[in-house]
Amino acid sequence: MNTNYNRLANAMVFLHLVWFAIGIAALPLVLSVAASQIFIRVFVIGTVLSWIIWKGCVFRIWENDFRRRHDTRTAYQGTFSSHYLKRTFGISVPDTLVRMSIYIYLALLLLLSLR
Repeated sequence: MNTNYNRLANAMVFLHLVWFAIGIAALPLVLSVAASQIFIRVFVIGTVLSWIIWKGCVFRIWENDFRRRHDTRTAYQGTFSSHYLKRTFGISVPDTLVRMSIYIYLALLLLLSLR
């Protein structure tokens, strides 16, 4: 087991949380700061393009790759959100619900940035 891979996996978790926090902060930002609209569009389109290019969330893919290299038992299936909600808070949320919520939220952000 290589602990460097575990550190890299944990770094991906941190980056994922930062990206998630930016996404959450984007809603009040797009509603209150007109100049944020271009940033919001880039954020949403960049997120969707990354899903298309990597066939999923790049942060989750890289995290699981590093986890497998560290210890194959630590990789997980499903979404980042459903995995860590279950692991951290014991809350089970279906992957489909997580994905649909994210799609709707990003669509809302994009629509609000176009107004």
